[in-house]
Amino acid sequence: MTSDYIIFTIAQRDYALEVSYIDRIDQIPHLTPMPNAHPYIDGLMTYQNLTAKVINFRKMTNLQTHEEQMLELFNQVIKDHQNWVVALETSLRDGVSFKLALDPHLCRLGKWIYSYQAHDPEVLAIIRALIPVHAQLHETGAKLLQQCTGDTEATLECYRNEIVNGVFVDTMRLLGEMVRKSTEISSQTQKLLIYRSGDGFFAIKVDAIRDIIALDEGDIKPYAHNVKVGACLRTRGVIEYKKSLVVVIDSVTLPDEEMA
Repeated sequence: MTSDYIIFTIAQRDYALEVSYIDRIDQIPHLTPMPNAHPYIDGLMTYQNLTAKVINFRKMTNLQTHEEQMLELFNQVIKDHQNWVVALETSLRDGVSFKLALDPHLCRLGKWIYSYQAHDPEVLAIIRALIPVHAQLHETGAKLLQQCTGDTEATLECYRNEIVNGVFVDTMRLLGEMVRKSTEISSQTQKLLIYRSGDGFFAIKVDAIRDIIALDEGDIKPYAHNVKVGACLRTRGVIEYKKSLVVVIDSVTLPDEEMA
């Protein structure tokens, strides 16, 4: 028998869930906090005039949350660019080779920001302001390295005026804004699976949707028995998908509130 499965990603790991369980794939709306909720529950949402709990799949599988990972990324990006400016000064002053990225697309921030699609107006405004400032930072550094042919003091003066007291200040300010909005940015990146099975009705927060594919039962390499991952997730086996293994989910259940 053939069934359709949604393949989704959690922290670079892939899972498959039968489409028949999924009412809809949606963006994450504003969630209402639940007092004394189980740690797996991120809050409440409304869907078709019903109230649904939102389960965080990462929390169910004992992984760092997407929100924590996003905040960690932005904090690391800030450190990267602080180190970049220090390394640039050392190269200009001492003539040592500069080994960090001069192309704004190739640093950690560039690789992320040019692939991210913003929806929130405030986040979009920050990104639109950050892209040219960040590019100018890298491009000015490259220009100073090319011009550093003899007058070290004059080059360092330009470095202080154009970078330290110029585009670097603006870059750090806008990155600080990204840190402040990291939760909203994370929510826009993730997706919700509206899940129904019998009496079960809730939403599952996942990182991203990769594909929807048709599978025969024979495609699934079963475990010796259903494997329970944590308290709320049972898996039935694995499939091969684009040269990697995907865990096939058998069932998802709401956490027992007594576990909280």
